[in-house]
Amino acid sequence: MRERVGLITDIDFWKGGAGSRVRSRSLVRYLTKYFDIAVFYSNKAKPSDIALLKRLKLPLTYYNLNDLSDNLEIDFQSIFNDLSIRQCIIRGWQNIDIGDYLPSDIRTFLISMISVVKLKNPH
Repeated sequence: MRERVGLITDIDFWKGGAGSRVRSRSLVRYLTKYFDIAVFYSNKAKPSDIALLKRLKLPLTYYNLNDLSDNLEIDFQSIFNDLSIRQCIIRGWQNIDIGDYLPSDIRTFLISMISVVKLKNPH
């Protein structure tokens, strides 16, 4: 069984386009060579978005943060435990506050597509 990594993003990388979508899609394609990915999308998604995401045929599990409860800390704890997630990538500075709700033992990285910053390094 491959390790699963969390990815928090507001980029709809499953759609065509340029710029951040292409960079994020490239990141996901690279990561899925080595990991299964749990994508936590922080914007509203339409059913058509989910259909496009499934067409990528990548080892992804999708969660829309808008569909989770008001207690993100409990939701993340439960999901991360259920999926055995030990590391999480936060895509973009605009999502940095979401990291406050992650379990304290999760290794967390921020990727701004310009630099990688290690936010937490437990143990």
